[in-house]
Amino acid sequence: MHSTLRATLYRLDRSSERLEIGRPSTLRGPNHHPIDIRIEDLSATGCRLNCDSQLAVDEYVMVGLPGVGIRASRVVWTDGVHVGCAFEEPLTPADVKAIQVSEPLIFVDFRSFPTPLPATDPKGESETPFSPRQRLGIVLASALGAWGLVALLAAVALLLF
Repeated sequence: MHSTLRATLYRLDRSSERLEIGRPSTLRGPNHHPIDIRIEDLSATGCRLNCDSQLAVDEYVMVGLPGVGIRASRVVWTDGVHVGCAFEEPLTPADVKAIQVSEPLIFVDFRSFPTPLPATDPKGESETPFSPRQRLGIVLASALGAWGLVALLAAVALLLF
């Protein structure tokens, strides 16, 4: 009886320069819920995070990088509140520069919201089927109609009294 042993080897590439970042950001784990994090440092191939949530080694996460966007990453180590992540695709030198000079657009403690924020489509547009010009026309027509009704009631009142 022969048994097969399968091992996965991970290369620890520390040849990339590590930059101290110390910036707040957001991570989304396997359940897709936002988790507030702090990016302590990063290189082209990964980053070290400060995270209050428990993440498991080999878990896939999405890390928000200021000025760059969301990057798919894999947790490669954890040590208390510190987490090491390897990016699925390495950052380019332009990405690293953008992270250094950019600030997060919004930093919100999501735990303080009692209900989820309203969703918008990926283009940032609301879900209304009317264009801005059509909405303006509807508002103006409604206002004119209301004033017309007031004028009609005033005319009827003058005739009766």
